[in-house]
Amino acid sequence: MKNLAGFIYHYNSLELKLFPAGKNGDIDWGSIVFSNSAFDFYALKDSESSKKSYIEYYVDDEYNINPLRLKETVRYKCEVSNSVNPDKKENFNLHFKNESNKLLKIERDDEKSIVFQFINYLGKSELYYYKDTEPLLSFEVVPNKINYETDYVNLTQAIAEECSALLLEYSSPIALSFSQDSEEQQKTSLEQFIFLRQFCYSDNIESLFASIKRNPDRILTEEDELKPFGQGLPLKRFFFTNPFSYSRNWNDLGNGVLLPSEIAVTHKCESLDTPANRFLKFALNTFLEICENIITYVEEFSVCYGEATEIKNHIDNILHDSFFDDVQDLTVMPVNNQVLEKREGYSQIFYAFSMVDLALQLDWKGKEEVYSGESKNTALLYEYWLFFELRKIISEIEGCIPVFKDEEEVFIKENNGLTISLCQDKKSVQHFETENQKIDLYYNRTFSHKNFEKSKYEGSYSRPFRPDYTIAIFPKKYSDEKEAVDDGAVSYIHFDAKYRLEDLSQFINKEETEDEINKEINAEKSESVMNTYKRGDLLKMHTYNDAIRRTVGSYVLYPGTDNKGGKRFSVYEEILPGVGAFAIRPSDVNSRELNAGEKAVQDFIKEVVEFNANPASRNARADYFDRIITESPSEIHSVSSRQTDSSLYMLGFIRNEYCDWLCANHFVPLSADDSGFCNLEDGIYFYYHAIRDGYVYPLHKDITKAKYFCASRTDFGVNKDISEYIIEPWTAEIASTELVSSENLANRLKEMNNGTGYERKNTFKAQFYYLVRLKNLRAANILPNQINVIDSGNMAISPYSPKIVKLDI
Repeated sequence: MKNLAGFIYHYNSLELKLFPAGKNGDIDWGSIVFSNSAFDFYALKDSESSKKSYIEYYVDDEYNINPLRLKETVRYKCEVSNSVNPDKKENFNLHFKNESNKLLKIERDDEKSIVFQFINYLGKSELYYYKDTEPLLSFEVVPNKINYETDYVNLTQAIAEECSALLLEYSSPIALSFSQDSEEQQKTSLEQFIFLRQFCYSDNIESLFASIKRNPDRILTEEDELKPFGQGLPLKRFFFTNPFSYSRNWNDLGNGVLLPSEIAVTHKCESLDTPANRFLKFALNTFLEICENIITYVEEFSVCYGEATEIKNHIDNILHDSFFDDVQDLTVMPVNNQVLEKREGYSQIFYAFSMVDLALQLDWKGKEEVYSGESKNTALLYEYWLFFELRKIISEIEGCIPVFKDEEEVFIKENNGLTISLCQDKKSVQHFETENQKIDLYYNRTFSHKNFEKSKYEGSYSRPFRPDYTIAIFPKKYSDEKEAVDDGAVSYIHFDAKYRLEDLSQFINKEETEDEINKEINAEKSESVMNTYKRGDLLKMHTYNDAIRRTVGSYVLYPGTDNKGGKRFSVYEEILPGVGAFAIRPSDVNSRELNAGEKAVQDFIKEVVEFNANPASRNARADYFDRIITESPSEIHSVSSRQTDSSLYMLGFIRNEYCDWLCANHFVPLSADDSGFCNLEDGIYFYYHAIRDGYVYPLHKDITKAKYFCASRTDFGVNKDISEYIIEPWTAEIASTELVSSENLANRLKEMNNGTGYERKNTFKAQFYYLVRLKNLRAANILPNQINVIDSGNMAISPYSPKIVKLDI
């Protein structure tokens, strides 16, 4: 196929000239590259530029694709004139059949010319020179990013196959009942025809039927036939059941002996009336009905009309074959029939029927957005396909199983059939579980500032963001993701589909010179305007990592051909956190093996799931301290425990001077049976070191989860045994915690008891303190041996920081 840049199309007295907008002067219109009965094709003058192909023309009957093909995203200009009489006034009105399509951009200079561009659009289109006439020019819009004949067809087939597989995976009955007069089939005939058309052209249906006739499915049957007595073996039923029902013309031979003149004998023969052949008849009638529906409601000049007519004629010829004379109508679908699954001819038609019919039993809310008329929104189709792929990739990880829940946003739900909620601008989720982890796969999940305000571990702290896909991973001990989010135990990985990205070097180029870096940065603004913003795709991944809380990685998925599956970069030498890209495109849908891109994504997700459970990783350790800091109060805002654990106590060291003041004023119980203390309405305060001379005192990871407080007069030196502790005879509830300066702390302590509170004799040594407000004090008898240390590191954090313990009381 030659590299073409323009053509002149001859139609009766009309001449249509088409070329890339702005390239008219660059095309060598004086030299024809090649011609046929209607077209003259031309190339660019410049030898280097001539390597570019803006137009394709070649015949490929296998995939039923128009030989004339234009490229998506390219701006074309089309001019029409009267070649016989150029000066004749013509009221031309160049327009497209699908001008209302938002994926088609049109600029009109005058009645005789038009500039157009298809964005993220694939499929057939037609150009008209008058309204309500047959099309002047038919052509196919093909992609630059993927191969139209193989990858795009596989992309379409793969989605249909996944839809069919979902039905069988979700509920696999022994038999399914079908009806030939389905209203749903009439409503979705065009979508059905898209799949049927591909099947009938890639595997000729008549040749498949010929294969079936060479080796048909048969069954041996027995027929009853009346023959003269003695010319055949009588039926056993004749002797043992009702002999008079299987004979006639009885004769009396005397002496009470009666013999029939004719008796029923067994006649064995082969019959084609089998479940497999009944299905074959039903499937062909279903295909025929789809074609008839297309012929009924599409215009006569439509490409679909001609294709449907041709396919209908093929099927009519087959159904009128004597093969079907004795084949009855299908009543029950033989799902597990081995002939349909394995025998040549039968299996191909059974597969095609599954694509056309079973997939359409799913009510997929988003299908109208990609299967619109004869066109496809390619970017959205690739985006949908990737969700199916991610779902398949995760489910095929060893030990990982899909979990179906009854909730509004679930990917698949049962509502008089199955409904796929996958739809643009709407959140969908598929749940999975492994032995130790839970995984939620989201499509179009929005992370907003509202979520950030309600939780420390969810949402975006600035503008809302909506990654195409989000994988949430959290320990299995949590009942759902909400509980894990509240506890800060969830990790998010984001993926964005970038259909426009062709080559990984457009996205990430590690070996860049200073000039290349400057050129790339300076080109950002113009590229974003021209919708070719590649550096911005990478920056967006960094934005996800920074803006969306609990994000550990953000990656691009693009239809590239990188044999290694892509590239990723990490903050540490570990797998997370990081950014990167994976090349993943439709492979052979009949292959059970994952291609390089699918395998790379699956290995990555598997590593992430395992890595997420590793507490020794740098990421886990950084997250450990990040959670402590995030959950601790700031100097501006206090915090109250959002998700407290009633079994956890904060054991705090109270200095003798302050403890004596509390006891002297009887603000705390003096003994285990003291109920006469003054329980202050606003409670009392406990304080401990936060920052001293630049040193930040470490805290226990569960310090914000403790619901109750108990006090000790003994500091927590590392060499001290629990038995040495002097525990005060009371407990309290923790109301809130604040971070305050030493000056603010002194003032707050003085304000206790209506301004007659505690005033420390010595100055505070630290610059900042944590101030804990305690309320609902109760008398309690706590012995040192009733204190259970949660972990060994708990007692060695700091002699002044509170400990998190459990009490046996």
